[in-house]
Amino acid sequence: MDKIRGEMKKAEEFLQAAELLQTRGLYTQSATSSCYAAYHAALAAFLASGVEIPKETFQSFAAMLERFSHKLDPYIEKVKAEWKAFGLNAGLEYAENESQLKLYQAREFFLEVKDFLRRAVK
Repeated sequence: MDKIRGEMKKAEEFLQAAELLQTRGLYTQSATSSCYAAYHAALAAFLASGVEIPKETFQSFAAMLERFSHKLDPYIEKVKAEWKAFGLNAGLEYAENESQLKLYQAREFFLEVKDFLRRAVK
């Protein structure tokens, strides 16, 4: 439970950072923070579902999503697609509307994971 709470706290902090960066016009940094918010929320969901998290999480995250997403909620499928897109476009600059979209998606995903955790963790 402590690890799950810790991952959700990190997710919330990255989400808050993304919102602040967005308001300051730092769109690429906001998109990056949004991605990490979704990443930590997904880790919390994995932990709650009993999936073993490998030590090299950054390298194995996409593979973990590919293998276990069907065991969680459909929202993991969204983050899988986002994570792959982020990895391919990491060197790109994000425009305001793209960054805002990433922020909305991360916020929606965070809330869906919170709902999933309410149902999954007894």
